[in-house]
Amino acid sequence: MNLGCDVIFINQGGNCAERIVCAMIISKNKKYIAYNTCKNPVSICPRMFGEGYEKCKSICKQDNHAEINAINLAGKDAYGSIMIIYGHDYACQNCIDACKKAGISKIIISPIKKRFKCLQ
Repeated sequence: MNLGCDVIFINQGGNCAERIVCAMIISKNKKYIAYNTCKNPVSICPRMFGEGYEKCKSICKQDNHAEINAINLAGKDAYGSIMIIYGHDYACQNCIDACKKAGISKIIISPIKKRFKCLQ
């Protein structure tokens, strides 16, 4: 996929044991790409089915979801942009609220691929 844009990466890719999520912001001929990265990655996800994301922060030391990392990377360029989320089937309410606050005009969710690596 060639979007004719410069690419700016926040990291080399997600390292979550359960799901690698990538958020890409397309704005002003630039792509800002970020992942859900853990500072203390584990080989098996500590969350039980149906649990929230508390263990992501407390055990895996995940500071933010991919969407928030992308917004932080894009800064003011996020305003009026489009966000594409790869590797998940929804955005949580906190991330939706952050997108609205940043002025992102549209969120597109791609199909789930558990170990997907974002466009690079």
